[in-house]
Amino acid sequence: MELRRQFLAVRDSLRDRMVGEKEIRWLFIATFANSGSTALAKVISSAEGTITLKPNGEGQWLIPAMVGGGQWERDGNPNYAFVRKVWLRRARFYCHKAGRNDCLVVEKSPTNLARMRELRRTFADMTSR
Repeated sequence: MELRRQFLAVRDSLRDRMVGEKEIRWLFIATFANSGSTALAKVISSAEGTITLKPNGEGQWLIPAMVGGGQWERDGNPNYAFVRKVWLRRARFYCHKAGRNDCLVVEKSPTNLARMRELRRTFADMTSR
């Protein structure tokens, strides 16, 4: 029981030091595949305070439902609450790792083009304007 209490105390302490949701903003790049989005994302993410969820800037690879068959079909949408949870967890980790209290996430998955309405709705409280 003592070990569990210590574990919970450490976990809560780490959570308190993590970047909060309100300090994370999102910039979604919507382009066709092979149109220069990787170069654009690299230029933008080289600015101080910016991160990407994956080295190639494509967070879609963190969500199995966003890749593979039907990834371009709007009717084959993933669970966007799950997408937000996974992407936010990764963003908070990288912001914290970079020693930042706030950051801008550059997300440039090509399939964002087909999902922009849902992504804007899912991250409406956190998107860059």
